[in-house]
Amino acid sequence: MICIDGSLNKQLDFISTYVTPEPYIYLGQVKILRWTGFFSGRVVADFLLELERYYGSSKFWKAIYFQGFSDSPVAWGLNEHHYYTNGDNGGVIILNDNNLYMCLQKCSNKRYK
Repeated sequence: MICIDGSLNKQLDFISTYVTPEPYIYLGQVKILRWTGFFSGRVVADFLLELERYYGSSKFWKAIYFQGFSDSPVAWGLNEHHYYTNGDNGGVIILNDNNLYMCLQKCSNKRYK
């Protein structure tokens, strides 16, 4: 398990806490970590660097799925958040062999016709 800027010895009532998903099934080489909370881009970048350091750059595929929330004050690129039917922003980052693939869903950026 990787922990950046935190302690997993005790649970605190902060907005960003780790909880092991229940129930879970042991799947061999597959590891799933789930966090809920508000994370800055710097914390996510630190996590990606730690994954690369721990697992190496080409040995394993790594993926991060992330999702925003409908009442977030900002959207992508620090744009003002507006939503009418769907305010969730999300995406997937896939890493392998020194390549980075990113798929983003930007539902809530302000777009007037």
